[in-house]
Amino acid sequence: MTDQVWTPQRAANRLVKITGTYSQVHGVDRFPIDVSMLALDAANIFGWDDPITEVQAAKIKGFEGALFPGEDRKEWLLLYNEAVTSLGRIRFTQAHELGHYILHRQMKESFQCSSDDMLNWSDEERDIEAQADVFASYLLMPLDDYRQQVTDEVDLDVLSHCAERYGVSLRQR
Repeated sequence: MTDQVWTPQRAANRLVKITGTYSQVHGVDRFPIDVSMLALDAANIFGWDDPITEVQAAKIKGFEGALFPGEDRKEWLLLYNEAVTSLGRIRFTQAHELGHYILHRQMKESFQCSSDDMLNWSDEERDIEAQADVFASYLLMPLDDYRQQVTDEVDLDVLSHCAERYGVSLRQR
C-alpha cells in the first residue's frame, strides 16, 4: 500500500471504524478505545513497515508524551508520563502521540510534547500539535457516538457521562 496523506479526522475515523467492528465481532465494549493496542497495531492497519513497538510509561518532570524512533527509524517508541493527574489525560496523551506517528512521523526526527511548550513553538510546530490534538479528540470521542450521547441540553451531567464513557478528562491541558 502506498503512503497517502491522512487528515487527523480521516485517520482517526479509520481507526474508530476498526475498533467498532472489533467490539461488535468480539462482544466487548466499544469505549473507551484501547489506545495502546491501536498504537501497537497502527503500522499493520495502515500498511507501514515502521511500527510502534512499545508504549511505555515514564516519570519525567514537565513532560506529557513523546514519540522516538528506534535505530534506522524502523520502529518507534511511544512514551507517556504516568504521573499526570488523570487516566483521561494519559489516554489523551497516548492518542496525541499516536496522531504524531500517523500524521507526522516522516516530517520530524522525534516528538516531545508538554503543555508548556505551546508558548514557544513556531507556527508550523503549533499546527502539528493542533493536528495531533484533533486526531486524539476524534479518536477518543467519535462524533457519531458523541452526537448520540448529547441529544438534548448539554450540561455538566451530560459532559461527565461522556467523559466517563470515553475515558477522558473534563480538564483541558
